[in-house]
Amino acid sequence: MGNAMTNTHFAISWIYEEFRACRIQHGQLVAQWIAPMPVTNLLDFNVALVQASEALGMFNGGTLAIAYEADEHAHKYLDLPAMSQRDLERHLELRVDQEKPFDGEAAWSYRILNSQQHGHGALLHTMPARILNAIIRICHENQLTPVRMVPLTDIMAQSLITHQLPATDVVLVVALFDSRVELVVTTGTGEAMFVRELSYHWQTDNLGRLQLDIERTLLYVKQRQHTVGRILVIGRQARTAITQIAGHFAVPVELANDGEHDCFWAGAVAALPNETTTNLIPKSVRRSANSKQFLRAATWIAAASVLCAVAITGWVEYLLWNASRTDPQRLQRAVDLRETRDVYVNRIADLDAKRAELQRLSPDRRSIPAQFIARLGEIVPETALLQRASVSFDGQQWQFSLEGATLPTMSDAVATLTLIEQHLAAEPWLGTISNQWRNQWLEQLRNGAATDPGLVAFNVEGALAR
Repeated sequence: MGNAMTNTHFAISWIYEEFRACRIQHGQLVAQWIAPMPVTNLLDFNVALVQASEALGMFNGGTLAIAYEADEHAHKYLDLPAMSQRDLERHLELRVDQEKPFDGEAAWSYRILNSQQHGHGALLHTMPARILNAIIRICHENQLTPVRMVPLTDIMAQSLITHQLPATDVVLVVALFDSRVELVVTTGTGEAMFVRELSYHWQTDNLGRLQLDIERTLLYVKQRQHTVGRILVIGRQARTAITQIAGHFAVPVELANDGEHDCFWAGAVAALPNETTTNLIPKSVRRSANSKQFLRAATWIAAASVLCAVAITGWVEYLLWNASRTDPQRLQRAVDLRETRDVYVNRIADLDAKRAELQRLSPDRRSIPAQFIARLGEIVPETALLQRASVSFDGQQWQFSLEGATLPTMSDAVATLTLIEQHLAAEPWLGTISNQWRNQWLEQLRNGAATDPGLVAFNVEGALAR
């Protein structure tokens, strides 16, 4: 479509169970998706939006414009005196509950109609708030932020701007859909004067009904002291419809600009601004889209700043290298500095190694072997004979080994084993004893060492926590 569009990423039209979706890049419609089945309820809408997301790559998120029309969507013209926009909105807020044709809370929007042809008034659009809230929630669940949702009537009227008609012209727009026809009488500036919905398809046996309804509409407009100057047709197979009905009317019947495009309504709503009184999307939802766009822009700016810093650093390094390459004295100084740097790096490594050694041999640690040996008399009971003791540091812990012998009687042997374990596990050693020596020692007892007149050897090994 040739319309100049805003920065909308995606647009959809959900009009009388027909669902269309399109992707927009640089203000142009570049891809589209059409639901193969009627979208009759919110569950179908969710399924259709998921399928459209898969087809058009919507999962990365973006803003969304929606053209919407359904049986739950009501439009009421209200004759009103001239008043400020603030007073008008307060008045309409009070009138909504009176004018809505459904139960429950209403979402609403409006369009001011002030002209010589129509007088003062407003076209009030209402729909159940639960449906609007559900549509917004489904969009958010699919990573999309709806920024505008506009009724078909207003989109239809606004699309006439592309025809550049005189403001005084009166036009009948005929919108064709699979299940019905919509007739809108509007001025050349896009001001809707009259709306009529026909609940049938224009083809087959209904062609005569369509011609009759158009004639009645033309007569109604004439009774209100206006004359329709042309009929514009929008919809698939619009050219076929024009061929069949054009000869029945005294005014020209023409195809609207891009009127047969599958995504005409989606493209048209994408071209509209967010700040319009007919927009049903609350301002709070629209502001969240602006916040996301600001955050995304800030992220890109930060990334660009980092890349610039890297590029500048690289350029400076290149200049320094180039200067040293072309200036022998600078090159020699660079070599000397690198050698000096290497010397200091090696010295730092040596100092780190010595610091680690000093930490290992600190006064409170290097005395552990002497303290351990000096207090062996407390560790080994009188019922055992100590033959050899050693303490060594393996880089992480102090390892100890005690070799000796104990009396062969079972009661003395058990008492000796218990005392050695208790002394090593207690303060200040908090030792961990290997189970291997105990198993070996008990194996000796089972093999008859307890009946021998000699002593039974043992080798206690473990680690100290200090």
